[in-house]
Amino acid sequence: MRSSYRRADRVVKNKEKYHKQIKASIMSDGTVLSGRVDLLYNSRILDSMASLAEEGFDDEILADCAHQMSKR
Repeated sequence: MRSSYRRADRVVKNKEKYHKQIKASIMSDGTVLSGRVDLLYNSRILDSMASLAEEGFDDEILADCAHQMSKR
């Protein structure tokens, strides 16, 4: 049972790590995510982007994902 708690804790920490990286890209200049402050207020899109970032996708793919999801 403890191993499942440790795994859940690791998943949450990874998610937080990627959220921070995405937020840094949004707040920086010179990336495709620059200035997309609207994404910070949509947890569903942000979570999806974090999952893709965890799999190794770059900012361009994350921006495309956010664009497609925001159309819905």
